[in-house]
Amino acid sequence: MASERMARSAGVGVCVGLTDVAFVYPLAVLATRRENGMPFRTAIAARSFHAGGLTAATLLLPYSMLVEGLSTELRSVTAGFGSASPFVAASLTAVVAALGTQPVEKKMVMDQMLERRGKGRAGPGASRRSSGSLLLQPARDIAAYSRAHGLRALYSGFFPLLAREASYIIAITAVTPLVSRQAQQWTFGDGSNSSPSAGDGTNRDSSAAVAAYVRGAVASFLVGTAAGVFSAPFQTLNAMMKSEVNRGRNLPSLLTDMFARGRVAGVQRLYFGAATRSLRTGFACVLYHSYRTLLQKQPPA
Repeated sequence: MASERMARSAGVGVCVGLTDVAFVYPLAVLATRRENGMPFRTAIAARSFHAGGLTAATLLLPYSMLVEGLSTELRSVTAGFGSASPFVAASLTAVVAALGTQPVEKKMVMDQMLERRGKGRAGPGASRRSSGSLLLQPARDIAAYSRAHGLRALYSGFFPLLAREASYIIAITAVTPLVSRQAQQWTFGDGSNSSPSAGDGTNRDSSAAVAAYVRGAVASFLVGTAAGVFSAPFQTLNAMMKSEVNRGRNLPSLLTDMFARGRVAGVQRLYFGAATRSLRTGFACVLYHSYRTLLQKQPPA
């Protein structure tokens, strides 16, 4: 049973990761550029909407599997927390995710911002040498950057990333399943009519299942967008600290500059790109809901 649960969780993670990179990732590129102060029209005009896509693939596939698999397993470990168990498991998963993804996220932000390779990073020669092992190139670039600038630069913006991950993973693994189940209850009522009886009963059940899925998807999208709005300030600081433009700057320095023109201007700056980022997190939650419905639906008793 445990191995079957882990396999299903891994399947959900793989499907979400592949779909996200293929269809939702351009929203992340636009959001990162906006978070770093780029006007929206300029961000669009820069094109390269899959910039850093290879890096994203090396991150999002294991990330999605980690989020779905580890949080599921940790719920059994944290069962003593009762109804809070999914939230505790999600928080612990966020710590592991932030520690593991920080170096890849650093490179991904640099790619999305179209920051060219420079001193201390893999140059064109390295790209030619690695043409036969393209999937390993992001790891080589990260190692080269670490050697040139040190772990401190590589892990710049870790705490905003941790806050963002906690928001995202709680939304994905704790809140989204809760609201999608509630949406099913709104559709089926108390479940007394969930079994086919006669005539068109099967058709009624199929229609009800579709309605349940749609309501769950809408609820999941709302949860994801809410998480995107809530975590927008953390993500903006994360993106700014990972851009090479701000290398060597600390969090208090960035915040001081943001609020130098007043509180309102500072808060507005923290929410640059929030709308695009919220769409991205909303669609991500829909993907998780969809593949859980497809791959993890339990057979009727």
